[in-house]
Amino acid sequence: MKIVTMTAAAALLTAGTAFAGGVNPAPSEPMVMAPAAPMVMPSQDWTGGYAGLSLGYGDGSSETSGGGDFDADGYGVGAFAGYNYDFGTLVMGGEVEIGTGNVNDDNGNLDVDSGVRLKLKAGADLGQTMVYGLAGGTYASAEVNNNDVDAAGYLVGAGVEYRITPNVGLGAEVIYEDFGDIDGGTGTEADVTSLNLRALYAF
Repeated sequence: MKIVTMTAAAALLTAGTAFAGGVNPAPSEPMVMAPAAPMVMPSQDWTGGYAGLSLGYGDGSSETSGGGDFDADGYGVGAFAGYNYDFGTLVMGGEVEIGTGNVNDDNGNLDVDSGVRLKLKAGADLGQTMVYGLAGGTYASAEVNNNDVDAAGYLVGAGVEYRITPNVGLGAEVIYEDFGDIDGGTGTEADVTSLNLRALYAF
């Protein structure tokens, strides 16, 4: 009886040893981290027409043939309409703006009260934001030394526009206008630099 018990115990010990050493546990699967999703900037198609309103502050100066220099400043409001075409990263367009206001000096030597701007724009499409430069022609109805005159010249500037929605935008422009010799015979040269805040609707 003792021999049978010892033999059975030895068999169980041998089987347990074989089971423990002969079967290897399955290797664990390595943890794979999913790559982070790339950031995608909101897209904005700038192609199409638009119209809006502007509010500006202008600071100008004039120089007469007699050597007098005068500084002028004041505010103005305007309405504008234009069209943009989006080439992908480049946006180009044209715009016409009509404004009225009161940019004058304290002595009444220069008073600019209305005008028209024709602009060509080229800018960078940055998603919901566009940064652009502009150039074109400008015309103003002015009063110089109590004489009504017409002033025509050129303009250059830069602007930025942000679309709150695909159709509603806010922006700002800085524009320099040089009228040269006003009306060609007054002997008065004038220029105006203005900062304009803009709100528009695109369609």
